[in-house]
Amino acid sequence: MTPRTAEIRSALCAVHDPCSVASNIPLNVLDMGLVRDWSVDDGHVTVTLILTSVACFHAVAIVEAIETSLLGIEGVASVDVSIDHERLWQPSDMTARGEASAARRREHTLALTGAHPQQWREAANGADG
Repeated sequence: MTPRTAEIRSALCAVHDPCSVASNIPLNVLDMGLVRDWSVDDGHVTVTLILTSVACFHAVAIVEAIETSLLGIEGVASVDVSIDHERLWQPSDMTARGEASAARRREHTLALTGAHPQQWREAANGADG
């Protein structure tokens, strides 16, 4: 049995970016835009991943989580996850769903805290003038 696109996509969506989880804006690796490409060839799945930083200390955990999730699909015999070190993640890599989720969570957090973006600049300018 050959794994279907929907199964691969679902398995990748089950893997969340640890930093987004820690920031209380949990996004999966697809919506975050960390998965640049993937393909299936005769039960072998190849995934190309980018990182948010060259110093990402979660890289190994993300790769292992992707491998584990994909190997749970019937018909997947092997998984190869490679990291593209030539390109780093940018916010524009997020999917529309990821952007919307992050925006909703950010607005919710700002409403709860009363904080607003760049408020530190206003405080600094008020202290000077």
